[in-house]
Formats: sequence, structure tokens, C-alpha cells
Amino acid sequence: MGFREFITLGRLAVERHDGWDGDAESCVERFCWLSLAKKRILGGHMQVSSHRETEVKLRVSNLRALRGRLRELRAESLGRVHEFNMLFDTPDRILARRGELVRLRLVTDQTQLRTATLTFKGPSVADGPYKVREETEHAVANPDLFRQALGALNLQTFFQYEKHRTTFRLPGLPHLLVQLDETPIGNFLELEGEPQAIDRAARRLGYSKRDYLTESYLGLYLQICRRKKLAPGDMLFSRRRLRTRRPR
Repeated sequence: MGFREFITLGRLAVERHDGWDGDAESCVERFCWLSLAKKRILGGHMQVSSHRETEVKLRVSNLRALRGRLRELRAESLGRVHEFNMLFDTPDRILARRGELVRLRLVTDQTQLRTATLTFKGPSVADGPYKVREETEHAVANPDLFRQALGALNLQTFFQYEKHRTTFRLPGLPHLLVQLDETPIGNFLELEGEPQAIDRAARRLGYSKRDYLTESYLGLYLQICRRKKLAPGDMLFSRRRLRTRRPR
């Protein structure tokens, strides 16, 4: 069942005594009901966008050199923000088993203005070296209330991560996003757009398809924990060190 069908179920649930009385195991349907429930949590005007996301990640070994290359290419900076991300799932990881994801992202810009976005991502689809998945986003007016409501629906935070993100546009590639992420596990570029545009941008920046990564930040973080024999925690800036829990 697709996201549009979930929305239909959500509207029907709102009409039925303002509650959910469907299958208790179907957490995604309940999530969609929550996001639509008379707009009380999303705010007076619900902003929703859906698109098919195609992206790759690239490791940045020399941040200073990369910034110099972006200047040489006359990349336009769209600003630097701080992101705090929370991933939600049921205790038995129903969403993970389906390859789906629910994320609440808090973004603080350089003027200290904070915005929040709730994202639903469908399963990844293999498309050569690129990561492709359907994505639906909701602007959230009250993230604290929304997080509490998700918890009441048995969707719990199981992983938190933060990063500083600077977004760029390259000349001649107006529909491609070049996003420089500074994270607790290193620096990365994310290129998001059409595959041909991703390849062109990667070449300009000194990369090839062999350098493409399709792992999520959770996946990359878990790889490091396994390599260092650390029990996973959250991927946060804590004294500039990776926050983990040592195995007992």
C-alpha cells in the first residue's frame, strides 16, 4: 500500500470519532493519520511535498581543499544550518523491516530561526550506483507536541544524529543540490538530483562513480562502531567526539 492510500486511511480515521481503530500493527497508517488529524499538530496550514529522491554521498578527506574547489567552480552557497535528526520506529522495527523511515528534523539557521520537517521515506530502489527512494515531507509547526504524539502511537526514537549542512548550487546544474555535511563521523558531500547531473558534479569536484556511497548516516555510523568495537549510541557532537556506549 502506497503513501496516498495511507493518507486516505488517515482521513477516514479522523472522520471516525477523531481516532484510530484500525490494525494496531500497521504503524505507518497510524503515522499518516497522526499527520493529518485535523491539522492540530502540523499547524493551521499543512505544507506537504512529495518527490522521488536520487542521491549519492562522497567522503571528504580534505575539507579545506574541497571548499577551495567549490570557490573555483563559483558555487553559490545557499547557507549553513545545524540539523538535529530523530529516527522513529516501533519497538520491533516494523518500518526498518519494510525498508521505510520516519524522521523528524529540526533545522536551525544562522539567524537562530528553527524549523521542523517530518519525513516519510519509502524503500530504496536499486538504480545503478545511486540511491533512489520516494520521499514525502510535512512542515511541522509544533515538533515537541508531534514527537509526544508519535510516542503515544508507539513510534519511538531509536537513533539521533546531528550535522552542520551547507548547501550549494553549481553553475550549469540548477536542479542539483550539493550539500556539504560536517558530522561527528567525518565530512561528506551529498549530491541530489538527476543521475547525469550527479555524475557531472562529481567529476567537477574530483570524484568518480567508484567513490559513490549509498549508505545512510545510520549505516555509516554503525560501520564505524563495528570497526571500533563500540556499542552504538547516538551520532552527536559531544566534546567533538563520537558519542557511543562501550560494550559491557
